Amino acid sequence: MKIIFNWDSKCAQDTIVVHSQPQNQATVESAFKKLTFDQSIQVRDARTDRLQNISLTAIESFTAFGYLAKVATIDGNSYYYPSNLKQLAPFSQNGFLRINNTTILNLQQVANFAVGSNARLVVYTQSGRQYIVSRYYAKQIKEWLK
Repeated sequence: MKIIFNWDSKCAQDTIVVHSQPQNQATVESAFKKLTFDQSIQVRDARTDRLQNISLTAIESFTAFGYLAKVATIDGNSYYYPSNLKQLAPFSQNGFLRINNTTILNLQQVANFAVGSNARLVVYTQSGRQYIVSRYYAKQIKEWLK
């Protein structure tokens, strides 16, 4: 199999065009699934007060903490990100969704969910933590979890 690269300045910067025979579709799709476009953010370690880069895939949730966002990772560490929750809206394209007024959750980490009190949804993550989804955001979460 040959791979030919053509570079075209007329193409948008965030676009990749792939031309292939239909019988190669499975091979091409498999190759692109293996590619990881790992994005990371720079956070401040809560214990040492040092800056550190962490991958978005390692983040479980963002919680409002004044003018900062507290970052909870999968392995249980806490960091601070210099942004409020409104400014984190672009992370929704990476699987992060707001679940209440103070929390944005990485939906890739959801393990299970159940109905809680007052028609609220309780989401359990793979690390064993639980998060309460407000009624306002419950419809979006249910649609994603289907």
